[in-house]
Amino acid sequence: MLPLGVMILFDKKRKLRTVAESDPSCEAEVSMIGDYLTGSMAPRLRDEFEQHLSLCADCAAFLKTYRKTIEVTRAFLRSQAPNPFTSSNVPA
Repeated sequence: MLPLGVMILFDKKRKLRTVAESDPSCEAEVSMIGDYLTGSMAPRLRDEFEQHLSLCADCAAFLKTYRKTIEVTRAFLRSQAPNPFTSSNVPA
């Protein structure tokens, strides 16, 4: 049995290897989050990305945090937008 936090992968020569979940491949996956969230990712890449997320708790948590950051930022920006119906914006 593998230790917690270790995955089995095949390298380019189809040789078996084990890697920690914080493998550099995670960096490649994380770099595609924007395309994933906007729906501009090719279906094959999206499927591979989702497969990685299902195997990598760190990347799944990062995606969740990224989505929450977008949500909170949008809410903040909406709260800061001037209200067109306030007395300071109504002509006298």
